[in-house]
Amino acid sequence: MGSNNLLFVVDDNRMYRTFVQRILENAGYLVLAFEDGRTALEALDKYQPKCIISDIQMPRMNGFELHRMVNRYFPHRGISFIYMTSNPSTKNIEKAFNLGAVDFFGKPMQKSELLRRIAISVKPANS
Repeated sequence: MGSNNLLFVVDDNRMYRTFVQRILENAGYLVLAFEDGRTALEALDKYQPKCIISDIQMPRMNGFELHRMVNRYFPHRGISFIYMTSNPSTKNIEKAFNLGAVDFFGKPMQKSELLRRIAISVKPANS
């Protein structure tokens, strides 16, 4: 199943994951949310998101491991990768961009800033 409007939100913090999902859905995006990288990776067999917005530190498979797997197994899909994290260290920022991230931001994020940053990579269907 593909959609030029589908986003994955990957974060082990249920409240923050739901917060981001609702903001994006209200802005016109289709969103599937996952609690860890492994679950999101498994969903890529069925879905083709335009962008993955991922936390870094998660159980089972962290955001960097997810990104490496997407690069390895789905390079032809052109999936954009955006990181959101509570630990925006220089080391994490460098690692994210070395993997090919299109954006990186710290949590928490204001709604307007989140939407502005997402719009750089993905336009909602109703635009």
